[in-house]
Amino acid sequence: MSPMPRPQREYVREIRQQLPAETFRPRPQKLWMVLAHSLVLVAGILVIRNAPSLWVLPIISLIMGHSSGLSRLHRARSQP
Repeated sequence: MSPMPRPQREYVREIRQQLPAETFRPRPQKLWMVLAHSLVLVAGILVIRNAPSLWVLPIISLIMGHSSGLSRLHRARSQP
């Protein structure tokens, strides 16, 4: 019979003690990145809704996808 696994909070408590305090400090500058990428997505939606021709749609979709991917990259890179 295998031993019972410990609750997640015990692992979190152990890891938190080993990480520096600055890891858990708020980083308000990250809000600017969220705002920038959100503006790109909103602008892309508006352009797609009012696009005069169909050739614009794939280009705008690629720009929106790129911005969405970058926002996830920034988030993943900033995590410890």
